Amino acid sequence: MRPLRNNPYAWFAMAFVVMATPYRAAAAGTESWVIRGEESFAAGTLDSISVSTLGEIRLAPELTELAETTEPYVWSLAVAGDTTYVGTGNAGRIYEIDAAGEMSVLVDTPEVAILSLALGPDGDLYAGTSPDGIVYRIDLDADMPTPMTVFQEEEKYVWALMFDAQGRLYAATGEEGKLFRLTPEEDGAGYVSEVLFDAEESHLLCLANVGGKVYVGSDSNGLVYRIDPEGDGKAFVVYDSDEQEVRSVLNGGLGTVYVTTTTGQMPRPQSPGAPPQQRNGDDVQSFLYAIDAMDVARPVWQSDEGVILSAAWMGDAVLVGVGDEGKLYAVSPDGQTEALGGVGEANVLAIVARGDGFALGTGNAGKVYTLDGGVAAEGSWESETLDAEFVSDWGRLEWEGHAPEGGSVAVQSRSGNTATPDNTWDDWADIEAETSRIASQRARFLQIKLALVTAGEAGSPAIWSVTTAYLPANIAPEISSTTVAAAQEENGRNGRAAGAQPQTKRTATWEASDPNGDDMEFAVYFRAEGEADWHLLEDELTGTTHTWDAAPMPDGDYRVRVVANDALSNPATRAMAREFITEPFRIDNTQPTISALAAARDEAGGVRVQFAAADATSYIGSASYSLDADRWHVVYPTDDLFDSRSEQFDFAIRNASAGAHSVAVKVTDGAGVMTTERVWISD
Repeated sequence: MRPLRNNPYAWFAMAFVVMATPYRAAAAGTESWVIRGEESFAAGTLDSISVSTLGEIRLAPELTELAETTEPYVWSLAVAGDTTYVGTGNAGRIYEIDAAGEMSVLVDTPEVAILSLALGPDGDLYAGTSPDGIVYRIDLDADMPTPMTVFQEEEKYVWALMFDAQGRLYAATGEEGKLFRLTPEEDGAGYVSEVLFDAEESHLLCLANVGGKVYVGSDSNGLVYRIDPEGDGKAFVVYDSDEQEVRSVLNGGLGTVYVTTTTGQMPRPQSPGAPPQQRNGDDVQSFLYAIDAMDVARPVWQSDEGVILSAAWMGDAVLVGVGDEGKLYAVSPDGQTEALGGVGEANVLAIVARGDGFALGTGNAGKVYTLDGGVAAEGSWESETLDAEFVSDWGRLEWEGHAPEGGSVAVQSRSGNTATPDNTWDDWADIEAETSRIASQRARFLQIKLALVTAGEAGSPAIWSVTTAYLPANIAPEISSTTVAAAQEENGRNGRAAGAQPQTKRTATWEASDPNGDDMEFAVYFRAEGEADWHLLEDELTGTTHTWDAAPMPDGDYRVRVVANDALSNPATRAMAREFITEPFRIDNTQPTISALAAARDEAGGVRVQFAAADATSYIGSASYSLDADRWHVVYPTDDLFDSRSEQFDFAIRNASAGAHSVAVKVTDGAGVMTTERVWISD
């Protein structure tokens, strides 16, 4: 098998880390949907398509269903020439698939599951089982093969089997976590078994022979052991992972081993009628580590998609089966990955070399697939649904990549107005060849499909970028509110001091937004109540406030109209505007008047003050007095209510001592305009 492809355009793909998101390409409103990078392409629907870490899609190795058993699990596989042997559960059968792809039952055991298979140097097939932890030998040359027990101890699972160069058979078991070695008897009649290593773990799950040493992976603490079979059987922990299970151990050459680990738990064989197993949660993480000849471990790859259940060398990459969706990845020693699609079943439980490719065993349901050495003849990739947010006109679609001579890339699109494509969407339409323009009808949502066809020995086309231009419908700006208030003076007060002019400036404030994100400008108008025409105060405003001097405006009730438009970001033919008209507000620039102001001593020795207040436009809002320029004291009208444009005041000041005094009165109308007057008294 070949290693992961060397990509001469890798520098281009790695220079970008871009999500498949729209971005504004020009002020006129044209936007682009750019798909680039591994994450963006992997989010689409892949059919015989692989996605590499470099953000490149290609035709994947061809995955073909070879056979379907009647069992829920294919736990183990072994290949001898053109024949594939299949260990299943939950009926404990071993099937054989011949060169023509015909499947038949080889043996039917009383066990629940055939967890492991190995071909011996004697040409026989060996099978490890559950729940009785038996190792069977099956004579493949017999007319009616019969499983013969060669090993049975007080174990429930025989998870892995492996022969060494001396023809000795190793069995990794559980639930007591022991490694057994079975040595052939001199007369060849059977095997002598011994416990080579008794771990403190519950299960020993996998085996590998690396330089004559036996490497073993465990569950429950995720340990990797190394054992010298020619020594005293003492094990050395070469790696203590942070994960629960070590699922695979692979010989990487030059004393290096590659191990897969997971925080979850693989499926367990179950007797018929047993309750369903509890699935792993969504937070399961799995890892691929490399452990060098100096026992230094380094992480190579991490998957958050579930449990790594199987692994095998695929040229210079590790082929792994991941998760509850039967996904396949090729991972190179430097961590570069290629998503190879997957099977329709939940789990890839077993991977074994078969000719120039692989045989794969699955769970839920129990099927056998082949992954060939060459790439699929054709495949397709469908993008996620593009949400343009508004009904849009579609422009050009361009892809970057390369198609070797004889290969091809066909591009189609479809559109609709539902977030999930359904039968209301239009049909897939070819991109116009001459213009590269999308032929799909205008709509809010769009989907892209790329169909890749191989060029035979020249290899697969490769795509690393897809860009789609579109023009969303322009939506008018929105003005959610507008208010008008008297402008603040520098000292923070409205009104005036005695003798000062009233505050005549007004400020309009509004809140506005544009659904398209366009730049906006505003125009502010006014008119008096009862008028038909609007009068411009100011236009071409880019802020959301405007202050003007209302002194020239006669007293009365007015409205303000704010018009927002998006002409700064759109041509005149597409520009949109929206207006907001305020409720009436009052302009009152005339000071209230104070008349008939009089003050005199009363019989009680205090000072009695009387006056009248009136305003031409507004109700009288408040009144107060000050004795001898002391602080102001609030007074009420004679009827106690400020509810009229004219009010009468009559009140007594009790703390006025004998002698001359000044009394100032202040009246403020409802518009905040103030006036004062003063009167003197003497004994």
